[in-house]
Amino acid sequence: MLVAGFEPELISIVGCGGTGTHLIPPLCRYLNAEKYEGIIKFVDGDKYEESNLNRQEIHESAIGQNKASALADAYNEKYEDLSIVAYPWFVGKSNIDNVVTDNSVILVAADNYTVRRQIIEKAVTTDNTVVIIGGNDAYDGDVLFYVHAGFLNTPNPIDRHPELKNDDGDRSELSCEELSNLPGNPQTLVANLFAATAMFATFINIGDIVVRKNVKEIYFNTRSCAMGLVGADVRTVQIERIPNEDSEPKADIAEAIKEALK
Repeated sequence: MLVAGFEPELISIVGCGGTGTHLIPPLCRYLNAEKYEGIIKFVDGDKYEESNLNRQEIHESAIGQNKASALADAYNEKYEDLSIVAYPWFVGKSNIDNVVTDNSVILVAADNYTVRRQIIEKAVTTDNTVVIIGGNDAYDGDVLFYVHAGFLNTPNPIDRHPELKNDDGDRSELSCEELSNLPGNPQTLVANLFAATAMFATFINIGDIVVRKNVKEIYFNTRSCAMGLVGADVRTVQIERIPNEDSEPKADIAEAIKEALK
């Protein structure tokens, strides 16, 4: 199975929460059908809580368990031919070599700017690496990616998104109390589903997206049921983000994306 022209030896899913639990089912189904022989690594240092049941694809029996371990157990049982392992820790500088390697694909569904930046910075130093990052607020979000594989070398998304330079803590070095006090972005089930779908579509189409379209990222808005491409060969969609549920859209997003893709 080729991704961006190379056979990945490792596929890491970083973040097994709101977006990760909806990304993993189609991803594992696809990898099983493709007879993928590499390692699939679920990465998360958090535990499932009862409040996660309203928007995360988990069984009640997983409450109180580490997220990565609970999902690895479930999907190893479902797909016996796949090699799925759990990495039940948060990613940081001290352990990033376990997640980002040569010949790897990293799907980042973690709600943390620092870990996103650290993964990209590590990928720059490796060979044959694809990073796909999904993020969302309550109603909109985007999927960014970085490809460093042979002749495919995309611009670094940190240059386009200065917010990735924000320091919201190396979670691998924080105490349990510090972790429990970290703020989180507002989340909704539909936004998590949009993000997971866009990440999965990017994974299976990454070569076509980069080579033929020169796309830089994918933007989506759940209130307008719209998803669009942003890049050099498609006109950038200029849309003001919707900050909260009481705000009205500043543009007809569906029409803006339709025009941009003509």
